[in-house]
Amino acid sequence: MGFQYISHTVDVGLYDPDSGVWLLPEVEKEAIYTLKINVRVLQKGTFLNTVALVSSQPEDVNRANGITSVSVGVSGRSSETCGYVFN
Repeated sequence: MGFQYISHTVDVGLYDPDSGVWLLPEVEKEAIYTLKINVRVLQKGTFLNTVALVSSQPEDVNRANGITSVSVGVSGRSSETCGYVFN
């Protein structure tokens, strides 16, 4: 894995970093809840982060929108990178 877990914050619910499960109470229509996970980058590469709705009550009738992914690219820094400091 290219990342090491550091910490997290949630505005609603409980997040378990060991399982990756975020438990939410009843989600109101068009509500926005935020989970922020802070990590340390361990290696360069491209990593796929996928989230999925595991279960809901009542059952979600539109299962097509219950999973999504994002690709995260990590590259090395160079002297051309803004904020790079030489020691």
